[in-house]
Amino acid sequence: MIRTVLVTGASGNLGREVVKHFIEKGSRVIGLMLHNDPFGEEYEHFLFEKRYVDLTNEMETTTVMHTIIKKHSQIDVAILTAGGYEGGGFLQTSGEDIQKQMNINFFTAYHIARILLLQMM
Repeated sequence: MIRTVLVTGASGNLGREVVKHFIEKGSRVIGLMLHNDPFGEEYEHFLFEKRYVDLTNEMETTTVMHTIIKKHSQIDVAILTAGGYEGGGFLQTSGEDIQKQMNINFFTAYHIARILLLQMM
């Protein structure tokens, strides 16, 4: 049985390695990445599917995830590597900077995990 693996942040440094690992293990990999990212062309002859989505946008994420679940019926593994970091001292960091970090590190995972939990139940 071929496992279906979902990887968010598939074109990031960590995400690329995760995608490569699961492809080498014979899994079907669905890589989620930002719009127009060219990553993944080297995996076209494997069971690799890339989907463009802004994971900070709940509506867009929900639409893409429902499409994926309808097509594949089940996601067996989800690796949520989307995110980022912008360093800065406490006194130099604005509330807007903190909100950006929450959006790219927490809400990107939350939007996916919520949908997958509903699918798994």
